[in-house]
Amino acid sequence: MTDSREKQVPPTSKACGENGPWREALADPPELKLPLLWQGEAGERYQDLPRDCPPGALFTNDASTKEGGSSEPCRPEGIVIRFRPCRTALNVSAICDYTLNCYGGCAHGCVYCYARFIQRFYPRTEPWGQFVDVKLGVLEALRRQLRRLRPGRVFMSSACDGWQPVEAVYRLSRKSAELLLAYGFSISILTKSQLILQDLDSFADRPVTVGISLSTLDEELAHLWEPRAAPPAKRLEVLRAARACGLKTTLMIAPILPALSDNRQELRRMMEVGLEAGAEEICVDAFNRRPKVWESVCRLLEAHFPGLVGWYRRLLFDETTRARYLTQLRQRVVQVAQSLGVRRSVDICF
Repeated sequence: MTDSREKQVPPTSKACGENGPWREALADPPELKLPLLWQGEAGERYQDLPRDCPPGALFTNDASTKEGGSSEPCRPEGIVIRFRPCRTALNVSAICDYTLNCYGGCAHGCVYCYARFIQRFYPRTEPWGQFVDVKLGVLEALRRQLRRLRPGRVFMSSACDGWQPVEAVYRLSRKSAELLLAYGFSISILTKSQLILQDLDSFADRPVTVGISLSTLDEELAHLWEPRAAPPAKRLEVLRAARACGLKTTLMIAPILPALSDNRQELRRMMEVGLEAGAEEICVDAFNRRPKVWESVCRLLEAHFPGLVGWYRRLLFDETTRARYLTQLRQRVVQVAQSLGVRRSVDICF
């Protein structure tokens, strides 16, 4: 029997109506598309898949091509989509009360992504960023848990971007968020995607915090490190639209790229544009050591910044160098925040 709370209709804000700011932001959709290579595994229940999304369908990528540039897929071989069963949706976490990930893997392919650790539990032959696991049964599992768990704050998502391109096909993050709100939970979202814009109307004036992350404002640099995420300027549009819908907003400056975006000028610019876009809180984190991350970072540095390979290696693996750098970086962040008069709104996470 369906719980009556699931049938609640969320209030709609006038700012988020048909002519709301997010409509304008979505008026110029990204051009880049990637083919889905559909691969089922043993036990997959095809009846659970959307009937209007046949094999070979295309989904829109978040990464925009530059003016006059090519719209060819940046990964011609495509993103491999698999389906695996989900028995538990919510997990207790130190980040929030709970975390929720409707997908495993992330098509954004960020070079520094710490979530590579999931490959220890779900080995894949494809490199990180070229596969996504869709969790079958995640809504049913979530519904079961919500009936017995105490309401709290849920972070979406801790091991993927819940609004990565495949969300346009399955809508699992939106449906999960609607369930959470119906059961009295609050939500914190962190994304690099514009797809969240089309869901803001259902979150308007509800206990939802929308956050974006930036590692740099330089679009070429961002494209190197975050090849299929929305450009920084597009992410800032998400903050503006969320504020217009009456939502709490957060800017996550992370990870700060050593020798690339860690100078005072760049830190100040990121804080300034975040505040102008409506960020109520700013969180800052350093470039951290994570399992399986160094290999991808080293490849990027060797290809584009060979003179920084040694510096990054010392920074990540030499404790004395790292401690000294983090102390200096922390002081720099504090000075910038103080100069902008927002020290109390800046949380340093390292």
